[in-house]
Amino acid sequence: AWSFGGVWDGKKEADSVYYNDLNLLDLRTQQWTPTETRGAPSGRFNAQLATLDGTLYMYGGIYEVKQKEVTLGDLHRLQGDTWHCLYRSEAEEWKGDSEDSDSDSEQDSEAFGEEFQAPMLVPDRIALTPKVVIDEVNGYHYAMLSDWPRNRTYLEALSSVVRPETRVLDVGTGAGLLALMAARLGAKKITTVEIRDEIATAAEEIIAQHGYQNQITVVNKSTKFMDLTDLPEGSIDLLVSEVFGTLLLGEGCLRCVQEVRPFLTPDAVVMPARGSQCATLIESAELRALTKADQWDGFDFTRLNTFRNTCSPLPTRALGLRMSHTPHVCLSDTTALLTIDFYTDEVELLPLETQTKIQITTTGVVDAILLSWEVWLDTAGVHRLTTHPPDCHNNPPRDMHWGQALQLLDTSPQVRAGEWWVMTTRLAPDLLNLQVDLNPL
Repeated sequence: AWSFGGVWDGKKEADSVYYNDLNLLDLRTQQWTPTETRGAPSGRFNAQLATLDGTLYMYGGIYEVKQKEVTLGDLHRLQGDTWHCLYRSEAEEWKGDSEDSDSDSEQDSEAFGEEFQAPMLVPDRIALTPKVVIDEVNGYHYAMLSDWPRNRTYLEALSSVVRPETRVLDVGTGAGLLALMAARLGAKKITTVEIRDEIATAAEEIIAQHGYQNQITVVNKSTKFMDLTDLPEGSIDLLVSEVFGTLLLGEGCLRCVQEVRPFLTPDAVVMPARGSQCATLIESAELRALTKADQWDGFDFTRLNTFRNTCSPLPTRALGLRMSHTPHVCLSDTTALLTIDFYTDEVELLPLETQTKIQITTTGVVDAILLSWEVWLDTAGVHRLTTHPPDCHNNPPRDMHWGQALQLLDTSPQVRAGEWWVMTTRLAPDLLNLQVDLNPL
């Protein structure tokens, strides 16, 4: 018996994950076995499967996007280990609200101007733009484009692999910078993917402004809904992406990469090649004052510490901190909690709970676990990006669009140089969040 795809429902419609994996059930042993295939149809649920003369066929299925339920009418055949599309029809969209619609989905389409009341004025250019787009662009896009060392690192890495025959897929285009780099370097064709309608339109205009509209195609959709019809030149020789958040996996970078792997040639280059989510134990009186209540002039406010968030890391940006300029003492070396191979790792196979030993290098009190990351754009490890505070010292934009995160602890343990402790890392099932505990070994 065969099974294709399925859906994992997140709290928000945008967080739902649609799978396009194929699994085989042995009816004698009752064991499921994943089947590796290439060119798989887009993720969906309720697809119909049938076999004829030993060949597997799949028809249709359903997915939801922007509160709409979309019914697919495509027909695919699995020949060997490769899917082939035999027939494709226009997807049909159900016009009513999905039964799971909620206020979160409504907020995604809320116009920016709706939150302002007269006599406050809102420029026409942004009044009807979704608030989520304005928040994202102002929250990190400007700072990201101004992170010149980041831009230069990507340009140098691309320069080492782009050739005249290279077909490029850029995931998470934003303003289109990486696609423009590849075009200027002479890549044959670049397909760049952007999920936000308004940002995709802006990227198309920026690309045309620079004369690359025939070399770069902007695809306005999520990677989970892509198929080979979105790639005018066929399979991809180079996959480049920059979908990182304050946490390495916080923007879904691994899932995006995994969803487009079926479109890559066997020897395709994946950029970045690997990355590590790291942790450092720190002591900081300044941080302590910002993250817990104490006493002042005889008044005791420690009762408020009942409400401290020790479940998920706090972005330094939210606290108004640049750790590269905030006094703190590192009580340990920076240590990798998990390392991701973007060529091969799969979301579903990552362990959700791991333990990592860490040695204390300096005696002190642990006020927080500082979370930063590093990625290598190439397999040789030549081109590297990090959010470690020393690497952000002279780069304010990097602290503004990425920064670090701080895992607070229920208690601040005293540690001594030479001791070994253990950090337990727990990943959320969608990998967008994590938490870290610290205990004696």
